[in-house]
Amino acid sequence: MKLQEAAEILSETPGEAAELGADAIAFAQALHESFRQNHMTSSEDVDLNQLENLVDALFGELAAASLFLSESNFSRVPDMLRAVNKSLANSDHSVPPEVVKGFARLATRIEKTRLASKNLMIGEQTKPV
Repeated sequence: MKLQEAAEILSETPGEAAELGADAIAFAQALHESFRQNHMTSSEDVDLNQLENLVDALFGELAAASLFLSESNFSRVPDMLRAVNKSLANSDHSVPPEVVKGFARLATRIEKTRLASKNLMIGEQTKPV
């Protein structure tokens, strides 16, 4: 659905629902602009179906990276990510705060993925044949 279509429907909506709808449209516009700034889309128009696909793709990329980095060969990666987080948090670099926090969040996600993978492998090994 194009954002223009959603705005037309919203114009006929009364009260609090209209306010919530306006907030949702503003969120979609901000999300679209973020994807544009990160070169994930070149579209000028906000398309809600495209945004859904982009969010799914981003989640898939994060899950793939976490699974890859959870391998034992990369056991030091979470510590390294947390060190980068601390270094950037205490510096004068103009790195956006959500990126700085992202280093620590990714470290946690990798550790949780590693644990889930390990538990899955143990569960598979204990299943009766």
